[in-house]
Amino acid sequence: MNFIVVCLMTAFLKFHIMLASENKTTIENLDKQGKPFKSIYDVGITENWK
Repeated sequence: MNFIVVCLMTAFLKFHIMLASENKTTIENLDKQGKPFKSIYDVGITENWK
């Protein structure tokens, strides 16, 4: 059971790290239905994390 939870949480974390790196929100990502797009607020990975 713990292994399943770890796998799911790892996938969740990886997805949200990717969103933060591209300065996108979950809602924006769902709205675009997974199609690639560039956020108007994306200023690069380093600046996004600041």
